[in-house]
Amino acid sequence: MPEPEPTELSLLAKLRHGWRFLRAGAIRSAEMAQLTRRFPEVSLAPTAVIRDPRRFSAGPRTRIEEGVYMNCGGDWSPDGYFRCGSGCFLGAYSVIYAGGGVELGDNVALAPHVLIASHHHPVDPPADPMLSRFVTNPVRIGSNVVMGMGATVLPGVEIGQGSMVAAGALVTRDIPPGSLVMGSPARRVRGL
Repeated sequence: MPEPEPTELSLLAKLRHGWRFLRAGAIRSAEMAQLTRRFPEVSLAPTAVIRDPRRFSAGPRTRIEEGVYMNCGGDWSPDGYFRCGSGCFLGAYSVIYAGGGVELGDNVALAPHVLIASHHHPVDPPADPMLSRFVTNPVRIGSNVVMGMGATVLPGVEIGQGSMVAAGALVTRDIPPGSLVMGSPARRVRGL
């Protein structure tokens, strides 16, 4: 039997790879349907992705917009979870890495493209970064908080209730309740 041409081999590899994507898509669709049944009062856009949905919890009247990506942990992070109260809004294309845990109070609004991370790599990683364990620190955001477009919240941060984070702000430390913060790193500008 003649050896396959390199292009034929790569086509076979592509077909196998595509099958994995189709299969993953079917699994994802089943998980999302299960989430919709678990949380009937949550509006979940069909293009939202929630990894490890067993660790996801949301209150009634919560709305998750298109393109939101949420990773609630999994095998690599036993501490991961995402919880939000009622009436929350997660804007389009926001990304939440909840490997260390992320909690949102009631009526929290995230504008599009907000990034929240509750885990990071250690400062002194081993020679192979893929072998390093993550350092996890939960992120807690109080009730009635508004976060502007493109804001970023780093691990271990707590944002007090009734606060507002300006667009593009980089939140690296705790914010007291009722504060307006902006900048990179975010600084308190005034009370609300």
